[in-house]
Amino acid sequence: MQLSHAAGDGAKPYVVAQSYHIPEEISRMAVTQTRQGITSRQLLVVLAESNSIVGIPRVFIDPRRPIGRDPTATEAAEGLIRYSPVIEFDPKWYLTHKREVIGIKKIITSPALLESTSLVFAYGLDIFGTRISPSFSFDVLGKEFNKLQMLATVAALGIGTFVVAPLVRRKQINARWQL
Repeated sequence: MQLSHAAGDGAKPYVVAQSYHIPEEISRMAVTQTRQGITSRQLLVVLAESNSIVGIPRVFIDPRRPIGRDPTATEAAEGLIRYSPVIEFDPKWYLTHKREVIGIKKIITSPALLESTSLVFAYGLDIFGTRISPSFSFDVLGKEFNKLQMLATVAALGIGTFVVAPLVRRKQINARWQL
């Protein structure tokens, strides 16, 4: 048996890396999980000084972000944004809002029944739990969804099927007799 590549003769891997500066020290990290892995992931970080949990969207830490230029149309279609070495936390990223969660030892993430949702549980001296939707709740009907109209449409289609089915059957039988 002969190996196709000797050690060191293979192609070198292309590594993409970027570094970031954030306003506060990170003491713990975790990544959100979903049932099928379709939803975008978030990096969950525990900030030691403010005793907060922050969910950083993947787009802000993607190592493929273009450096020193705006993204091309192809890169923008992939959701890439311009690289910035400083990540300022958006107030909407704070999972704990203004509450302090003291002494967090570990963050556990788990998939929920809905693909868009991930469950987050942090424990230590305090206990904190929440559910998050990194890609928004794409698999949940909104309050503005008109359920009555949907039921009326389904009922009309059902009635239409029962009315049209005998007509189609009769037409098929007549077509066979004319052959």
